[in-house]
Amino acid sequence: MSRPFLLLLAGLILVLCEPAIGKDPSAKNKETSAKKTTGDAKRLQGTWMADLEPGLQGRLVLDGSTLLYVHINDRRETVIWDGHFAVNEQTTPKQMDWTPLRRREKSPQASLAIYRLEGDLLLLIGSTESERPVAFYSGGGDTRPKTVIFHRAQANSKQRLTSEGRSKKRSAE
Repeated sequence: MSRPFLLLLAGLILVLCEPAIGKDPSAKNKETSAKKTTGDAKRLQGTWMADLEPGLQGRLVLDGSTLLYVHINDRRETVIWDGHFAVNEQTTPKQMDWTPLRRREKSPQASLAIYRLEGDLLLLIGSTESERPVAFYSGGGDTRPKTVIFHRAQANSKQRLTSEGRSKKRSAE
């Protein structure tokens, strides 16, 4: 082959391959991960409150992938769930899985849930006893869970998770 043809071929290869030269091969994975954390998982971050029944509230704290769910009854707090969560926005309805932290005492089973996020309202229904719910409904009972309606907590009552799985109040910044 002639030298000018080889130079032309080398130049063409460089031009076509230039966008890939010097790029981190995992950059696409990093971009995909960044997109995942900018969706509902990011919008869900913070403290959510629900009125479950007279005198009983639920507080859900989502921090990163960590989840803490507490019942508040006459100012007495009981940790109901301490673990991690993950969301799947690609399904209809959207899905949320709660995975408990493993402790020495018996840990609850994973909870398979569906959710709807509308601004500062979060509708959530899940089950540890049966399959993932496919619709939102009220009523509940021993064999059928009910939809819980959470509202985003005020900024001045933000909760922060600690390593012990308890929550502490912190003043708004």
